[in-house]
Order: sequence, then C-alpha cells, then structure tokens
Amino acid sequence: MNDPLHSAIADALALIEANAEPTDETLRALSVRLALAHAATEDEINQLAVESFQETIDDMQADKNPDHRAYLYEQMTTGLMAYEVQLLVDGAKG
Repeated sequence: MNDPLHSAIADALALIEANAEPTDETLRALSVRLALAHAATEDEINQLAVESFQETIDDMQADKNPDHRAYLYEQMTTGLMAYEVQLLVDGAKG
C-alpha cells in the first residue's frame, strides 16, 4: 500500500519493533512519525486517532516511572497494530 498515512503508521510500528524499550529517544522518533501520519491525512477521524497516540507518547514522556511507561508503550503498540489493520481493511474496501 502506498498510502502516506499507512506508511507513517507502518514506520512507527517498525520503530517500536526495533526498540522494545520506551526510551526518550524512541518516544521522540515516534512522535515525529505520528506527526507525519497526522499530516498525511485530512480525514478528521484519522487525525483524531493519530492525536490519541500522540497523547499517549506525551504521557509516557511526562511519566518517568519505567513500569508505567512500559504499560503505556505496550497499550500504544497494540492500538497502533489494530489501527494499521483497520487502514488495510479500509484500503481493501476502497
């Protein structure tokens, strides 16, 4: 799929796969990829979805407790995977 939104989400997931720990550097890189995803769509629903992932990153950056960060990272990863699948399904329908 050559959709810029899907590409940005896939890049974010690849970054997560390569970095199992939610370090500050990884979170900054994820934030950039999600900013690209947000810019890649004019659809309000998709923009809101991407914004919710960005809010999770903001929460992780503010919370230095490693257990909390790990939990939020895992939840965000699961959410991004589900979102990617939904983008693929929507693309197949379209």
